Amino acid sequence: MRIMLVAPYFPPEVTGSSNFVADLAIGLSELGHVVCVVTATEARSHELFEVVSLKARKIKPGKIAFDYSIPTILTRANKRILEDIFETFKPDIVSSHGQIFDITLLANYLATKRGVPTVMTVHSAIWHDKALFNSILAVGDTLLSRLLLRRICSAWIGVDDRTVSHIKKRYSKESTAIPICIRRGVFAGGNGDFAREKYGLRGSPVIASIGHVVPVRNRIALVESLPRLIQNFPQLEVVVVGRVADESFIDRAEELGVSHHLRVIGAVPHSDIKHILAAADIEVHDLQGYGLGIGSLEPIDAGVPIVAYVRENNLQGVNLQQLCPEGFVEQNDARTLSSSISRILLDIDFKTQVLRKQRTLLENVYYSEIVCEKYVSAFENYVIK
Repeated sequence: MRIMLVAPYFPPEVTGSSNFVADLAIGLSELGHVVCVVTATEARSHELFEVVSLKARKIKPGKIAFDYSIPTILTRANKRILEDIFETFKPDIVSSHGQIFDITLLANYLATKRGVPTVMTVHSAIWHDKALFNSILAVGDTLLSRLLLRRICSAWIGVDDRTVSHIKKRYSKESTAIPICIRRGVFAGGNGDFAREKYGLRGSPVIASIGHVVPVRNRIALVESLPRLIQNFPQLEVVVVGRVADESFIDRAEELGVSHHLRVIGAVPHSDIKHILAAADIEVHDLQGYGLGIGSLEPIDAGVPIVAYVRENNLQGVNLQQLCPEGFVEQNDARTLSSSISRILLDIDFKTQVLRKQRTLLENVYYSEIVCEKYVSAFENYVIK
């Protein structure tokens, strides 16, 4: 199958979706499919597939987009480049990632004109924690769906139950759930001493908290667990890795008098993540019930257990709390979190048990070979005639 993957973000851009699309491209290529990635990020071609980077300019919508920079590619020159790709690459299918970006909308529009089936993967529900912004986004999302998306998307994929529910509410009554993925062993073999020296990590134990800080992953629950944790671990250090778009956790740490236990290092090269994890004893950041992101899968692959708060219905047919009740807590209050984190840090046998269960989860659900097979099945079952 000849597959065109279209995504606004791609490495070296550091986002969960960019890394996922890269892993998907590699996995599909390794399965024998011919892949071409079209992106709005300046990126190099891979040995397994071609990458076409469209020239983009970035707009900054501010707080309504959680301070993310949004790439836009709508020019005649880029339209001609996309049209040339359709003529030369001749895709059997277009797999687009991100339903609100002009690069995916244009690619799907051109594909539909040519009778090429399109699958749209929704990585995030269109939502905001501020009521006014949320209302604006809801109106825009609904209009976009009615005027365009329903006409140019043959099928829909959601990465978890939240995005599947959003698809059914706004875009289509039919969709399938396929989770995000990571490649096996990519985060193994990190050098903890390198990370300690480069980023000034001096505490012990070290809690890594990896991923951009936004309202859906704001780190407040983790900060509120620190006073209890510090009683057992007075030298504890929390290293927060990722772009900070929501500083409420820093304000809360100052209120609680624990800010000196935080090491906020911002966004780092993705290649450094495995070194930071090698210096860490545990990873904690997914605590608001919005599902597991790639930042929660990478530590497990690196041999670092995680503590997360996830809802039972996060993935269709997979109850994370039943699979690993000690790592996936049922409540995200300070007492529960501090108790779970402390037990893992204090009991090496228990830590080993939690990590073994979490690695089984990767083996059964999240490793790229499993996820890529599901994408191929979706392409074949839903859109390939």
